[in-house]
Amino acid sequence: MLTQPSVIEYLMETKNPLKSAQQIMKKLPGDTLIISMDIVEKTRQDTEETKVLAKNKNPPSIQHEPITNKNPLAQETYHPRREQPISKEYDKEIEIIRDITGQSLCEGKIENFAELFLHRYKNLSQLLRRRQGVRNAIPLNRIKKDGREISLIGIVNEVRETATGHILIEMEDEHDVVTVLLSKDAMNNTAATVVKDEVIGITGKTSRNSDLIMAESIIRPDISLGHKKNHAQSDISVAFLSDIHMGSKTFLNREWNRFIEWMNGKTGNEKQRALARSIKYLVVPGDAIEGIGIYPHQEEDLEIPDLFDQYAALSEHFQLLPDHIELIVQPGNHDAVRQSLPQPALDWDIQKLFPDNTHFIGNPCYFKLSNVEILSYHGQSLIDFVTYIPSLRQNKPVEIMKGMLQRRHLAPIYGGNTHIAPEKEDYLLIQRTPDIFVTGHVHVMEIGKYRGVTLINASTWQSQTDYQRMRNIEPQPAKLPIVNLRTGYVTALDFQTPFT
Repeated sequence: MLTQPSVIEYLMETKNPLKSAQQIMKKLPGDTLIISMDIVEKTRQDTEETKVLAKNKNPPSIQHEPITNKNPLAQETYHPRREQPISKEYDKEIEIIRDITGQSLCEGKIENFAELFLHRYKNLSQLLRRRQGVRNAIPLNRIKKDGREISLIGIVNEVRETATGHILIEMEDEHDVVTVLLSKDAMNNTAATVVKDEVIGITGKTSRNSDLIMAESIIRPDISLGHKKNHAQSDISVAFLSDIHMGSKTFLNREWNRFIEWMNGKTGNEKQRALARSIKYLVVPGDAIEGIGIYPHQEEDLEIPDLFDQYAALSEHFQLLPDHIELIVQPGNHDAVRQSLPQPALDWDIQKLFPDNTHFIGNPCYFKLSNVEILSYHGQSLIDFVTYIPSLRQNKPVEIMKGMLQRRHLAPIYGGNTHIAPEKEDYLLIQRTPDIFVTGHVHVMEIGKYRGVTLINASTWQSQTDYQRMRNIEPQPAKLPIVNLRTGYVTALDFQTPFT
């Protein structure tokens, strides 16, 4: 069989490469000709699902299937066990791992930006040096014009296209600046995805006749395939309730009330009510309210014109939820905090409006819920990725989220739509591999997986505004993604139509 180089690299990073290869071979179809990373990932996912079901003393009679985005209600996949436990029987387990709240040291000086990008470069270069191709990368000031093969690591200063369609990348490290040529033929579509300020590895050759480095491959930090997924001990669930936009005239009251009634067990069939009983946590990944002054003439779209009144109204709605639910609220670009990332949690003057079961975090934030690690990020930089990479689409956020994990950074592009505060540390680095990675912001629900990480872009509870219509934004509102924290399976419910 033919084996892609990335598969070899993955195997060599495992504890027992031979055993790992044998396990993969056992699960390959007999007609396999080429072993790709997609096939390896599929065999790993199958193995993980088998292990989870084996641990279940009373496995369900119906196999779970991953939910798709087509008609979520018709494809609802949650099958409760007999004597399904109610989430209120379990204590909350919330652990904040990494959050800017109370840690900000930003002074806004030029040297702060230098510290920020140096911190980014050093951390990502360390991750890159674990990759097979650039483990022995040399500093840029030691490159010689002798035609030899080399590997190097740098942060991208500039990306530009030549008249003949090739790509030139200017890169730097602590010592020097070099220019790398990426052939349009040799690099396929990879060259078109390189963006400013990301940290990449390059393998290639020096030129005897010029200062150019002739690139042969681009290597990104990426997350490992060897990530061991965490699970809760019980069948409790987390739901993601992004972009509520309380206070807007386009807030979907009818759909929201259906959600509240369902959460209280008043609607839905047996399976849907059992799913509601399993929910222990509700995470709000930003834009809890509509805010004020976010876009031109926004005041014309406000049902509640006062900022504090918007939060107070949201609090009243939250108090209609079952009291055993734990709420985790994160700010977004519409909320009352600084616009620059990372954003701290909402101020105490706002927090005190909410019930005691509400927990406030920054944006982004790493946290654990009942042993399952979640990276929650509102997603402001999703728009920047779409702007700078033509192949990406705003209504397909999962592909962008994969790009963030591959770069190990949530917002690498500086100077775009996303404002970045010059903290002494880069809180937008993806230094840990989460079990669940969730975003919002673009008002589209999409679910996917990448190297064992569950990817969720949550929905919205606001219909299309005039401003969104002008920018050609088509929301997909009133959908609720739910993750079973024991099995990892994802379900989605659509509240645009009443439950039967």
